[in-house]
Amino acid sequence: MKHCGYCGRESDDSATLCSGCGLELSDTQNVSLVPQNFFQWKIREWIGYAAAIPVAFAVSIITLIICIFLGQSIMQLTGITFHSSPILLNACDFVPIGLVGFSGVFFGALCFPRSNRKFRNRVFGSLLLLVLGLGFETLFFIPLSTHEKIMLKDILRDIIPTSIGGLAATALHYLRRPSDQ
Repeated sequence: MKHCGYCGRESDDSATLCSGCGLELSDTQNVSLVPQNFFQWKIREWIGYAAAIPVAFAVSIITLIICIFLGQSIMQLTGITFHSSPILLNACDFVPIGLVGFSGVFFGALCFPRSNRKFRNRVFGSLLLLVLGLGFETLFFIPLSTHEKIMLKDILRDIIPTSIGGLAATALHYLRRPSDQ
């Protein structure tokens, strides 16, 4: 059995990464079951959980600002307007909102521990961040953008690109999981 020098968990001999913290395993047998830094490790883990939502929010807002700036710059350089191309209008709605969903979920989930024996923390954490982000977007941004009665098409116009971007980030975290999981 290999032991993690960071969290103290045991893993199979064929494993190279700890299933608890994602760090490299050592072959030494003298690691105690509860290492001296176990409580520091747990505190860092909970700080990561608490930081995931503000990090996802901040990265999403920064991505939205960058997308707006780039979109306006490209439109000024090329002289294209929304009235000249309905395809451009749909692309300018879909792509930045999808990037906001992707970046917020991806970078927010990086705050979670890499893996766990029962759960893949970053994969389930990214799904949780996606659901929280969609709920936040539905409750706060959609009523602000429509002055009349809110319709389902207004909600779906923003929710679908955010969902696709967030699910792409979740799939990327699933593909990046440790190979021994």
